[in-house]
Amino acid sequence: MSFQISGQTTKISSIGTTPITKPIANIDNLSEQIRIMAVDVNIVVKLGDDSVTASNTYTSDALPQGNFVILAGAIEVFNVPTDATHISCVCEDGVSSGGTVWVNAGYGE
Repeated sequence: MSFQISGQTTKISSIGTTPITKPIANIDNLSEQIRIMAVDVNIVVKLGDDSVTASNTYTSDALPQGNFVILAGAIEVFNVPTDATHISCVCEDGVSSGGTVWVNAGYGE
């Protein structure tokens, strides 16, 4: 599968135990997908509007609705929810710090 980037890359660094939320660069109504790359630690991610907050709190072995994990070293491509303009990230284990995520809006084939 190929992925075509539609513009700048969003970098979220120093991810730790407190969720960090940032706008997704170049996200627009034409962007169909985003590519998320977790560099060095497992990251819990949630996509949404400017009030979105990721949660690494498990209940009955499940994350809250809308949260998902990107494993360290993984590159994942997701369809963009219609309201997603922001990405929120927090370390999955609740204790790690210094995590980095790269995010690109774009189009898949």
